[in-house]
Amino acid sequence: MSSASLLLATIIASTSICVHKDSDQTGTGQTKSLIYCLGASPDGKLLAVGGIRYPTLERRAGVMDLKSKQIRCLGTPKGVIGPTLYVPASWSSDSKQLAFGLFTAPANVPHEYWGQRIMDAAAGKIAADADLIYFQLWTASAETGEARSLSVSNSRHWENPRFSPDGKQILAYDFSGSNVALISVPSRSSLGFLLPSTVWSRAGVHYLGYDWDPAGKAAYLSVGYGRMRKADMSSGIWQIDLESGDKKRLSETTDAFSLFVSASGRWLGYTSKKRNAETGDYSWMIYLASLPDFKTRVVSEHGTEYWVAWSRKGDLLAFCEKGQIAIWTPATNKTVRMPVPEGQPRMPSWVGSTDVIVHGVDNREIWSLDTASGKRKRILTVTEALEKLSADAAKGR
Repeated sequence: MSSASLLLATIIASTSICVHKDSDQTGTGQTKSLIYCLGASPDGKLLAVGGIRYPTLERRAGVMDLKSKQIRCLGTPKGVIGPTLYVPASWSSDSKQLAFGLFTAPANVPHEYWGQRIMDAAAGKIAADADLIYFQLWTASAETGEARSLSVSNSRHWENPRFSPDGKQILAYDFSGSNVALISVPSRSSLGFLLPSTVWSRAGVHYLGYDWDPAGKAAYLSVGYGRMRKADMSSGIWQIDLESGDKKRLSETTDAFSLFVSASGRWLGYTSKKRNAETGDYSWMIYLASLPDFKTRVVSEHGTEYWVAWSRKGDLLAFCEKGQIAIWTPATNKTVRMPVPEGQPRMPSWVGSTDVIVHGVDNREIWSLDTASGKRKRILTVTEALEKLSADAAKGR
């Protein structure tokens, strides 16, 4: 199955709940609509949120003021499926812009249609990049919600943008070539790809396997699969100097699905998927590597998602396990686990330079957790989020 088809399957899985006729209620009376915690701004004042309303599957994303709880809806196009919500948005360092993916296939298409297209693509009956499968890059103003397309080439499969530290460039994933592009934000133009296009015949870079170094002069890249055509850049984790083009292979590991560099640049966290041979269940291995020597250690064998979050001070690493949030501290090399009794935590994000984490719970609520005191607070429910997003969108923009 192609990367585009795999992503489409992820989108469907992320929105699939047992549908009870055409209502927004499950058999137990719980809403089927979903809310997503998409990341706090660097200044700690704002939070990107997203929601999916059932039964229409209408998607919206917006920016919430963490103090007033007001939400500004992002002005994305109407009549399309909408923002991709399964990875957080990327914030510029000044907290004025955010970048995100947009699924531009027509809205209100029957759910079964997409499942059939995935099966047809996997069977080779239709091209992997057939019409109606479009993923674009967009940026939006955090203050006004005004959004603009950032797609810069003929590729129709762009995702997971990551702002550079100075906010002038973006790294983004191109599904057409399983490669990572460097994009200029001011000129909205491509500056080239990190992986030579001649290296792989089918695939190369892991979907979330790239990040910036804190200085913005280099990028880290996880090359993990595909058939290699030439040996100038084999599989493994690489550091690429974006000014000189020099490449340094840091590790031979091939399964780093996602990777994240700490604020100090001293650590790299990455994840890989692990299958339990007895139960058949999957979990995420969480690894840490020191930089530049790349000495690795396993922090967890029981991660529940491929997303981890570095604090903006102290290089604390937060990630989710079943029913709890785990926090690794470099000073002690120990991991503290804090239960989340409300449900399964998702997509943790540090609020500015504080000790507070915001995270989703079962895609029904968003909570905050003070990691110093242990104090917890509910910030937003799915009903509140969708009402506020719809109300702001109705104002027109």
